[in-house]
Amino acid sequence: MNGKFKVYALVCPLSKKIRYIGKSANYKGRYKQHLSDTGTATYKKMWISMLKETNTVPELVILAAADTEAEAR
Repeated sequence: MNGKFKVYALVCPLSKKIRYIGKSANYKGRYKQHLSDTGTATYKKMWISMLKETNTVPELVILAAADTEAEAR
């Protein structure tokens, strides 16, 4: 997909359901941040932590691409 900004989903590897949608100009780096984030507990962070306890991680799926951040929104 062409475009600087990517709209992506974090998908549960167990249920195959989308659990989070985000956008980034550096989606690979952002994905790594999601996996290593230890800040304030949120639903997403608790979900990722639970997956990591079972040696799994969310699947990253690119949904769309856009040339600008405004288009990605």
